[in-house]
Amino acid sequence: MKSSLLSEFRSFFGCEHVVPVGGGTVGLQLTLRSLGVRGRPVMIPALTCSSVALAVIAAGGVPRLVDVSAADCTIDPDAVVAALDRDVAAIVAVDSFGYPARLSALREAAAPFGCPVIEDACQSYGSRAAGVPLGALGDVGVVSFGYAKNVWLDAGGLVLTNDADVARDVQALQRPRDYAWLSGLRSHLLLRLGLTGHESWLPFLVRRLGLLRFSFPVAQEERLEAAWRVFVSELEETKGTLARVAKLVAGFAGVQPFDYSEPDWLPWRYSFTIPDPDARVRFTAAMAAAGVPLTHLYPVLDGYAAEVGAPEYDQARRLAASIVNLKHSARAADTREFAARLERASREWVAPDEVPRS
Repeated sequence: MKSSLLSEFRSFFGCEHVVPVGGGTVGLQLTLRSLGVRGRPVMIPALTCSSVALAVIAAGGVPRLVDVSAADCTIDPDAVVAALDRDVAAIVAVDSFGYPARLSALREAAAPFGCPVIEDACQSYGSRAAGVPLGALGDVGVVSFGYAKNVWLDAGGLVLTNDADVARDVQALQRPRDYAWLSGLRSHLLLRLGLTGHESWLPFLVRRLGLLRFSFPVAQEERLEAAWRVFVSELEETKGTLARVAKLVAGFAGVQPFDYSEPDWLPWRYSFTIPDPDARVRFTAAMAAAGVPLTHLYPVLDGYAAEVGAPEYDQARRLAASIVNLKHSARAADTREFAARLERASREWVAPDEVPRS
């Protein structure tokens, strides 16, 4: 990758080393391998993308599922403290749906054990927490340019760190350059297979075929450079529009926003909970009428709970059924259209107590 673009990334994230990789999951797996997790537990949130668990297994680690916080669906520092011991090789803190994990609390808890904390910022980069760019809050950060991410190329990602040894190891562990279409195909295949829930054979296939060691597709560099500069130039406008979206969403009956008020925030698939099933049905119908795409991510990662006597994750189970995600792009024009559709839906919304009864 061109030194000028790498310099832009270093400046944007405020880190010394930026290593291009084949994708976010690739970067996470390579980072875990560089940290020597083989045969040891790696803490991950119980409610997150299955690719996080796949990366742990592909690196030779053992996923230790930890409960998440009801406030923001990120890994719960209290649950981490309760389950942390000297066997744990690393903690993966996912900035779920763009909400930043509480990295300072996690690093403080992990420090006495010499346990590194990795920030999975694949869904959050572009935001800041207390003035620090997301992706730079942990010992190592990982970002993605894969499917539906803030910068979307179908493949590619970055590993961010101030640790020269980790940067060198991640670079060395990658396979030689790949054709762009092959990297994109691998990335898409991993995502689709992961969402099917085949926990029994998928990790074996991933490790056997080395699906998580491909390098950044060279042919994508020009696309990345152009897309990144547009993303950065539009960032403030996009954040302002999504701040308006947050107020609109909170006005729908039954919606319970996550507890987060940082102004410098770029949510990914704007997410919240609707605990009442009837309210979810009404909200889903309203979004369909307004043409606002809606998804429901993710299931609890029960199939990846490899440890006997592992801690319970009751909060993750409660949240899994009630989280709703609104799909949007991080492009300014797409975000404006997204907000306009929500505004129309808000004007046409009929509160449950106003619905005529037959």
